[in-house]
Amino acid sequence: MSRKPIIDLKLGESDFREIFEKKVAFFEGALHGLNYEWSDFSRDFHGINPVGGEVRFFQSERLSPPDYLVAIEENQNVIHEYKVEEIEERFRQGASLVVNRFDRYSVLGSRVCSDLAQISKNIVLGNAYVSKGRSRTFGSHWDRHCVFAVQVIGKKRWKVYRPTMELPLYNQPSTLHKSNGVDPDEKLELVVDRVLSPGDILYVPRGWWHETETVGAEPSMHISCGVHTLRLHDYLRWVLMSKADQKIELRRSVSSPEEFGKQINFALKVFAEECAKDENHQQYSLERESLYKRNKLVHFENFISENFRAEE
Repeated sequence: MSRKPIIDLKLGESDFREIFEKKVAFFEGALHGLNYEWSDFSRDFHGINPVGGEVRFFQSERLSPPDYLVAIEENQNVIHEYKVEEIEERFRQGASLVVNRFDRYSVLGSRVCSDLAQISKNIVLGNAYVSKGRSRTFGSHWDRHCVFAVQVIGKKRWKVYRPTMELPLYNQPSTLHKSNGVDPDEKLELVVDRVLSPGDILYVPRGWWHETETVGAEPSMHISCGVHTLRLHDYLRWVLMSKADQKIELRRSVSSPEEFGKQINFALKVFAEECAKDENHQQYSLERESLYKRNKLVHFENFISENFRAEE
């Protein structure tokens, strides 16, 4: 039974290509039929292993698990429970919560990421962000993948600035750029200053500086959906590391300085032929997808009532 999408950006495939990795885009009310409340988030949150690595609390810096968890021995097993009062007090003081891979544990998160994957034709994974009281946990930064910010509960203010480095790779974080003397507050051009309401979606290309804050005292929850694309740099490196050693032409020693240029040109030709092989592209794609697997959630509502007739 096919599922009706819950996201409609009102974009054709060619329209999406026009903005992808090129400019910020706002989609008002693009998430339809939203009926998700804090009680729903609580249910999703408590289905996650507290010490599995997905749950992270921040207050100026990342908190360590003993700050919000207590270990209890029960029937010769150690279980972990949240320090509820401690967490409540930290949120009053401006703490934030990040749940990595929210799409693994939430039906809403799974559907949002699935729909955006269909739209973008790429792998999409989602992290949930919860904040309160004008929280600005992460400051100005860029992401190394494109992001769809999907506002679910409350409101969030987003400021987005033009990039100072276009299309950064995974080994090129904004923290490295900041350490080289770039001050976002002084040197960046603001292009978007917008408050997102429930159902709104903001697309931010990779490399574009941004910062967020909650509006007033109202708590906020949004899903940051990262778009993980197949990048030429990553594919070329994969071919070099996993296939090049099988080619005798690429294992030869440099015979002499005079022959170096000729050998390099020949080696590049062999490498290019290896990169262009369909079987290598397919193998890389399969290996890459296996790294980003999403739990398959059982949606009983999609099938449990099929052909059902109440007994009289």
